Amino acid sequence: MQAMLPKIIDCNKFVSRGGVLHGILERGEFTRNKGLFSIENDVSVKLVFDLNQNGEVILDTDVSAAVSADCQRCLEIFEFEIRKSGEFAICESDDGSDEKLLLNEGRDIFYVNNGKLDVLRLIEDELLLAVPMIPRHEDMSSCSAMKHEPFDEGVSVVRKPFAGLRELIDTTDTD
Repeated sequence: MQAMLPKIIDCNKFVSRGGVLHGILERGEFTRNKGLFSIENDVSVKLVFDLNQNGEVILDTDVSAAVSADCQRCLEIFEFEIRKSGEFAICESDDGSDEKLLLNEGRDIFYVNNGKLDVLRLIEDELLLAVPMIPRHEDMSSCSAMKHEPFDEGVSVVRKPFAGLRELIDTTDTD
């Protein structure tokens, strides 16, 4: 069983100690996903802190969680796995050091206050970004939208007001 991660950590301590942190965050701690998707179990997290050649704190994240959402094809709830990795440059929010970060290395910037990293907010952001904009079953055979039969129960005789139009046009063309 994995250990529970603290919601806020001192990232400077983890950089100096070798910087790997494994654990879980309780699903009930996440609040911004309400109405979009449900987190089905605790979220597994791996954080790796390091220093780059410029002395900047770099954070690699690996997040995995089972979530459920409404399929936009069949409108039924389905479950799927999110696995997301990210790489961040950690920057103090009020010291102006983000100007010297090398943004061309493909990293996002995540701001900390006095070296305190809000792990819960970071992981919640990653989950929100990982969920598809339009959730739907990947396997079409699992989607009940493909299994529906045409609904004809209780439907009266269908009127076709223009059904005789072709015949009328054909007879007037020959006159």
